[in-house]
Amino acid sequence: AEFSHKELEDMGWHATDFNADYRDLVTLLEEKCEGTVLCIEQEEPYQFSGLGFIADNEEAKTVMFTHCQNHIKDKIANDEDFELDGLTEDEIKAAKFFGVL
Repeated sequence: AEFSHKELEDMGWHATDFNADYRDLVTLLEEKCEGTVLCIEQEEPYQFSGLGFIADNEEAKTVMFTHCQNHIKDKIANDEDFELDGLTEDEIKAAKFFGVL
């Protein structure tokens, strides 16, 4: 639901304006960065809780920023719900945060 590291949380927060999912961002960090992740996932009722410790925060910021930037570029280019001339104020702010606009 959130990152305790402020810069990662800012990225996650802005990326949600373009339908990025926190779980997908965590999976990205799990796959691309060194660290330890502790998770509890339950099927019925569905529940997921996790706690992660990233070895290199600078690497994590770079990986996540690049991923979110590419995600937003793709949404603007290919998703009619995110056409450039119809973006909301929050979407514009998020695109600017990631250097897309």
